Amino acid sequence: MDIVKIGKVLQELRKEKGLTQEQLAEQMGVTRRTVSRWETGSNMPDLDILMELSDFYAVDLREILCGERTREHMDKELRETVLEVADYSNDEKERLLQRLHWLFIVGLLGFVAFLAIQLLNLGSIAPYEVVGDFGLGLAFGMTIIGVIFTQKHAARIKKAKIRVLKKLQEKCHATPEQSKREKSISKITILGVVLGACVILTDQCLYRLPLWLAAVLFICAWILIIFGLIINRRNL
Repeated sequence: MDIVKIGKVLQELRKEKGLTQEQLAEQMGVTRRTVSRWETGSNMPDLDILMELSDFYAVDLREILCGERTREHMDKELRETVLEVADYSNDEKERLLQRLHWLFIVGLLGFVAFLAIQLLNLGSIAPYEVVGDFGLGLAFGMTIIGVIFTQKHAARIKKAKIRVLKKLQEKCHATPEQSKREKSISKITILGVVLGACVILTDQCLYRLPLWLAAVLFICAWILIIFGLIINRRNL
């Protein structure tokens, strides 16, 4: 799938309609930057928005996905399939967001407990030392679970989308391709996990890191992981 060609078609359709990016963004309930990203090929609209765009511009969805203007029209059965996949995708993303929300709250509470104990110089006292280590482990553990959970659900959503996109692309002679951006996002998430694991292992097993250094490195790891998860969710 050539998202650059898709972006050009979307830009062409918008201009034919005599709309600015701001006006289209307001019509679709998104930001102007989102519309700009569609048209430059940086990102692709979700299936439900693609359906809205095809209705709004009165063109066949395959015209947008193929990046070519045609006179063909989508049959009713295929259209219903696309709508069902779009609804499924939105429901899955909503459930995923809710579960991630709770996972990260638990992780944040664990990290706050660890920091509080360290800042109060209670880390050398047996009960507090155990609680602090548990809090740090809980924080990173919840983050790793979030990564695994996200990848699992992302794969399920993408499989459903790919199935319907293949049907739509049969007459386009187009093949789906994995973007370099997606690969870089996965590397960012993995880098965050590795950094966090190294901080914990070094601090607990090899050398007791200064509090400020451990906190900075762990926060950096968390930021990398969360950034990767957020971008990955947007690309679902």
